[in-house]
Amino acid sequence: MLRVVTRQNAALYEDKLEQMFRLRHRVLVDIAGWEEIRQPDGREIDQFDNDLTTYFLVLDDNEDVVGSLRMQPSLAPTLTSEVFSNICDIEGVPRSDLLYDCSRVIAAPEVSQKGGQPSWVTSELHSGMFEFGLALGLEGLTCVLEVKWLHYMKRWNWDVRPLGLPDSVSEGGSVAACIHTTEPMLKMLRDTRGLTSPVIGPGDLGLIKANHELMHATRLTKLAA
Repeated sequence: MLRVVTRQNAALYEDKLEQMFRLRHRVLVDIAGWEEIRQPDGREIDQFDNDLTTYFLVLDDNEDVVGSLRMQPSLAPTLTSEVFSNICDIEGVPRSDLLYDCSRVIAAPEVSQKGGQPSWVTSELHSGMFEFGLALGLEGLTCVLEVKWLHYMKRWNWDVRPLGLPDSVSEGGSVAACIHTTEPMLKMLRDTRGLTSPVIGPGDLGLIKANHELMHATRLTKLAA
């Protein structure tokens, strides 16, 4: 099951967010070897984990967090704009109230995909991305991903546009991209992944829309000025 967490309901998910931060550290540092972000407390948190962030948490049957991602409005400082702007060298970092930045897409190694075949956790996160974008009428989601994931997305026939050249020609190199969230893309994803219904419930969709309207009516308007 997928749960949506924003600043409005974060107090209800404190233990799940703690699991998420520890899962991110295990996957990104202990497994992927990103030593530059290692923390002594075993929690991976950065400046983009703030009150503008929307989290998706995938829970297993025991209600443990086995996958997550975060969304941030592109009008705010994001991972793409502040850390990876150097690889958005074709058209720069796009900013709009119709764009969000997606980062820290994580699946627990016990349930992660193998050989490019998405797991049920990854499928729920991907479906949630498209449902999120369509609910808000977005043009798309910016992100930074490994080059191999760009290849996978092209294989899945996703509508994805690179924002610059990869920082390395190796498969482990990073590339900035914009994923267009359209109804045909969501239908195709559901058909190929065997998803028969939305992964974001009506209540969480209402929360997403309310949070988006509140942010863009107040704080983000000031940031964009």
